[in-house]
Amino acid sequence: MIISPFFSIGQEKKEKYRFRPNYVKAQYAGDIACISAGVGYSYSENRWETEILLGYVPKGLRDNGFVTFTLKQNYIPWSVNVVKDKGIYFIPLTCALAVNIAFDPDLGLPNLANYDGGYGYYGFDPSIHFNLMLGQRIVVKRPFCKKGKRDIAIYYEIGSNELTIINAIRNSSLRPREYLNLGLGLIFTI
Repeated sequence: MIISPFFSIGQEKKEKYRFRPNYVKAQYAGDIACISAGVGYSYSENRWETEILLGYVPKGLRDNGFVTFTLKQNYIPWSVNVVKDKGIYFIPLTCALAVNIAFDPDLGLPNLANYDGGYGYYGFDPSIHFNLMLGQRIVVKRPFCKKGKRDIAIYYEIGSNELTIINAIRNSSLRPREYLNLGLGLIFTI
C-alpha cells in the first residue's frame, strides 16, 4: 500500500501525452482548400489515421477569401520497404474520406436560392462537402533523429467531392480534369 503511489506516478506520465498528435501535415490544393495544414493521429498499427486540417482559399481564387475546416479519415492497407538500410518506404495506396466545411459567407443554406434559382438542383448545403480520395506516399526516416520514430513523407492524392461526382454522372461530357482534383503535401512525424 505504501509503495503503490509510486507506481501510479509512472501511469500518469504515460497519460500525459495521450492526445498529442502523431504528425503534422501541410497540403497544397486537393479540393479542401488552396493551402491547408493540421495534425493527424495514427492508430491500429499505423493503418488508420484521423486528421484535422484548417485551410485557406485566397481572395484571388474567389470573390472573397475564406477559411475551411476538414475532418479526414485515412486508411493505409500496406506499405513496401524499398531500401531497408536507408529506411525508405513506399505506400502504394491510401484511401481517404473527408468532410469539408467552407466558411464562406456566399455559401450556405440562407443563400441556397442563389445557386439553383429555386429549381431544387442542390438539395443540401453547398458549404459542406464529402470528399473521396486515393493516393500514394513515399516515406523516408530522418537519419538525424535519434529519438523515436521520425519520418518525412511526400504524397499526392486524387479525389473528388459528392457534388462534382453527381455532376459527372448527370453530364457525360465532363472530362476527368473537371471533376477530379490533385492534392500535394508533406507529413512530418513528431
